[in-house]
Amino acid sequence: MAATSLASRFARPTLPFKSPYVIELLDGSIDATTESVRLIFESMEGTLRGALDSNVLDECKKIQVAVDIARGLAYVHGQSLVHCNLKPGNVFVDHSGRAKLADFDLCCDPKHVRKTIGTAQYMAPELTAFESTNEASFPVDVYAFGVLLTELNTGDVPYSDGDYVSQFALWKDVQGGRRPALRDDCPAWYRDLAIACMAAEPNARPTVAEIIHRLERQLL
Repeated sequence: MAATSLASRFARPTLPFKSPYVIELLDGSIDATTESVRLIFESMEGTLRGALDSNVLDECKKIQVAVDIARGLAYVHGQSLVHCNLKPGNVFVDHSGRAKLADFDLCCDPKHVRKTIGTAQYMAPELTAFESTNEASFPVDVYAFGVLLTELNTGDVPYSDGDYVSQFALWKDVQGGRRPALRDDCPAWYRDLAIACMAAEPNARPTVAEIIHRLERQLL
């Protein structure tokens, strides 16, 4: 689909992102009458969530997608920014199955990451525990990446098997140690990586560089 139809979902045209792992902003304009913004992005096939729903990615392509996303995060973190809303709906896939990050509405300096920012299922414990002394910084993206790994593995939206009446009920379970399920036949290396990324303590999570290294070994 052309990215122009989804322009309102992708923010911050002022961010100078130039990476093969981040969706490219081609042009933009502002309607002075309505004060609406029209952004034109490179054309992509659709979101990763759509690709998972359509079951068009084989296991090898899923690993490549994970590598691409991790490289995109490495680039964003290299700009001293935290994405803050990583999820399959904010990742786009091209015709060859390569992935690019999008939607930088919540992207911010690590010193300004706010509590309860993001999408409930992908939010790290330090974002949802108001009494937590852990600073919210780059590891919140690593946690979200771990949740995304479970989604790549199962194809299911995280916690879709739970009957949560509110996001606060979900957060309480996550604070208690619940994490999204992986398939029974999930490879041990993949399970270990996903679990490590979703560690309760931010400092226990791997860095994005470590994630890339562990994933790239599987592509050799």
